[in-house]
Amino acid sequence: MFTDLLVFDDQPGVMRDLIEHLESNGYGIVRCESFLEADALIQSGRVGLLLHGVNKTKTYWGIVEDVMEAHPFFPMIHVTTEGSKREIYIPKNPFHEIHRPLTSKKDLELKIERLSFLCDLVNRWAQSTNTLENLLSFQASLEGLEKEALTGHCIEYLSSQLGAEYAIWFPDGELHKTWKAVKDKSKIPHGWKPSRPFDDDTLIRYFSSWPYPKDNPKDMTYFTNPETHRKDALFPVVNPNTGELFGHFVMFRLSRPGADMLSTNGEYLMRILNQRMLLSSKFQDARRLTYTDDVTGLYNQRYLNLILDQEVSRAERAETKFSVLFIDIDFFKKVNDSGGHILGSSILVALGDLLSKAIRKTDFAFRYGGDEFVLVLSGADTDRAWVVAERIRDLISKTAFHAEGRITNLTVSIGVATYPVHAQTAKRLLEMADEAMYDAKRKSRNIVYLAS
Repeated sequence: MFTDLLVFDDQPGVMRDLIEHLESNGYGIVRCESFLEADALIQSGRVGLLLHGVNKTKTYWGIVEDVMEAHPFFPMIHVTTEGSKREIYIPKNPFHEIHRPLTSKKDLELKIERLSFLCDLVNRWAQSTNTLENLLSFQASLEGLEKEALTGHCIEYLSSQLGAEYAIWFPDGELHKTWKAVKDKSKIPHGWKPSRPFDDDTLIRYFSSWPYPKDNPKDMTYFTNPETHRKDALFPVVNPNTGELFGHFVMFRLSRPGADMLSTNGEYLMRILNQRMLLSSKFQDARRLTYTDDVTGLYNQRYLNLILDQEVSRAERAETKFSVLFIDIDFFKKVNDSGGHILGSSILVALGDLLSKAIRKTDFAFRYGGDEFVLVLSGADTDRAWVVAERIRDLISKTAFHAEGRITNLTVSIGVATYPVHAQTAKRLLEMADEAMYDAKRKSRNIVYLAS
């Protein structure tokens, strides 16, 4: 809950009663007179909400516009007089509210509580992705903009905040397929991702009691399940610009407080989900252009640096490990010399495809440059990384690569390094894996070598 509120007291006669009421109920009031002062207070985290009038002076409204541009997700309540003919600002941002002083003071407190809830929601997501500004500008970590990671964070948050016994993400079209399969008493199709082990029988039992429509709805729906006598909820995630449906979050068996909160703030929560998924989609498009290798379609070295920093931060927070595999094709120059660079490029594409299929969805595959590749194995200790490296080395040695009308056999040398066992920084960890790979080449090639 907000404690200190930032106030542009540009309508003393209109706002005095509201401010005195808020002060009497424990809110701190901080007044300021300029954008620089407001910006410093907001960035310091001292204040949680801006309260101001919109009908008085152009000077103050200019400051408010500057604040909105600099801090688009900072909550504001715009106070205007009843029946005003000159409302300068009609809020479309879910973090902004209009309040007329002739409405109840209790209504103002409810608006503050609702905005507080929204800020708490965004802050929880921002904690796992560094800052909200980083998410919006695609700078720094980028963690949380991967669509799978984003849906996972949403499922975790919705389960905990709404008290949902089960929360599931259905990509576009999968919800209708699943519901239809339940009604037809056939096997549940793949594609849904439970927040915990969730067997087909349980899903069928829950879905079979739904009075669910045949199409894919774009409106939020929540109702009392006749079997459990607890509320279920459906959140469609829609592109707010085009109306395109990304998919649905479904929550089964909400707790009473969670259901009550959903009834009050559900529309705001849905807006946040829609906006975050849109950001994720934009990031996916931007990443394809900026962070992928032109030849293999794997991630490139630029994205590798970001992912390594992200994995170091995650491992530090969770006190876990992760590993890097540095892979080099043995005698690749002979491939280029015998078949030309077109054959060489085709081999690189085929090997990149093999590597991306050989790792988990939570891992990352990169073309480092030339005939060198890097794999980042999230959460993998040294023993696990060694097993994966040996499996990949063996798989490559037994694969016949068909390209340009020829069959080519390859072997690779792989170096393995684990954070924080072999290095405590991203740069040094990559260097250690690279050095281990060169040790493997000097030793015999077609082997896995551990950093030391």
